[in-house]
Amino acid sequence: MKKTLLSLVLVGIVGIQAGCVLDPIEQHHTPNPQLVLTAFLRPGAAIDSVLLTRTVPPDQYYVWMYTKPVFDQYKVSGANAVITHAGKTYPLSPRGSGLYGDPNLIVQAGETYDIDVTFPQGHEFADRHLTASTTVPSQMRLDPPELDPSQIARGVLSVEELLFPKQLAAPDKFGKSGEVNPFRLSWDRVANAAGYAIEMSADDTTGTELLRKRAYEDWKDDDYANPNARQFLAHTLYMPLPDSIQIEVFWLGFNYRGWQDVVVFACDAGLYDYWRTLFGPGGGGGDADIGIIWNVKGGMGVFGSFSSDTVRTFIKAEWLPSQSLPPKGQ
Repeated sequence: MKKTLLSLVLVGIVGIQAGCVLDPIEQHHTPNPQLVLTAFLRPGAAIDSVLLTRTVPPDQYYVWMYTKPVFDQYKVSGANAVITHAGKTYPLSPRGSGLYGDPNLIVQAGETYDIDVTFPQGHEFADRHLTASTTVPSQMRLDPPELDPSQIARGVLSVEELLFPKQLAAPDKFGKSGEVNPFRLSWDRVANAAGYAIEMSADDTTGTELLRKRAYEDWKDDDYANPNARQFLAHTLYMPLPDSIQIEVFWLGFNYRGWQDVVVFACDAGLYDYWRTLFGPGGGGGDADIGIIWNVKGGMGVFGSFSSDTVRTFIKAEWLPSQSLPPKGQ
């Protein structure tokens, strides 16, 4: 789950760095590179993955998206990073190129953590100073899923196996597919959470396991032949209203047959604002210039926190486009 979150975040962060809040095709160069601080805290985990990078040139955005070259050239080492918690300061040690942390500093729910990043004299960024703060949400606990009995796979007693309807696989457009949902999730409000996000993440991303005819045809045309390109179909994230305590899980979020993780995140203000402006309705991303909200002062990026809970399910296809064609008219 942590790897899934980081993959979503890095897609967005690199998009920001590469200028996707502008038009990545146009050259919007700035005279000096910006610094980007990325860290996400969760209860019970160590603060061991604070990432510091410089911005990526806009003309490298699509190169990164489709080929994912080594990212080390954009990582920034040599910083002095310090965490303050409960009146005590904890220096973060280098743990790799551009990576800082303290494996013995364990995050506590409900606590506030501040970060301060400076650079020694003679460093390329000696004149920069980054600060940010987060208050960690309490632990998220999901109630048992409320399933639609008609969506449980035929002959299977386990509620973990769900049947992806054939009518959603064949047409190019979904039509009224929003009226057909596999299950509903609910939870109690989480202290210190500014809002919630729901992510569906597939384990198996082979092209032949694609659930929908249109996506399978794109794969045959080499649109998703590259495994990195297929990863963009592996994760779907959407956000309910901030005060929601339940959510319908949509079939629209499942793109592959097989095991899936459905994760609900309780987000602090920093992570929630970032996600809602990047992925939410009317969000920025690469399609608008309304801007991405980040909480790092003196630079860019997100120093946020979250707690989460996961429902794991197996999606069994009533019909796979790779196996046969449906009867005419279906």
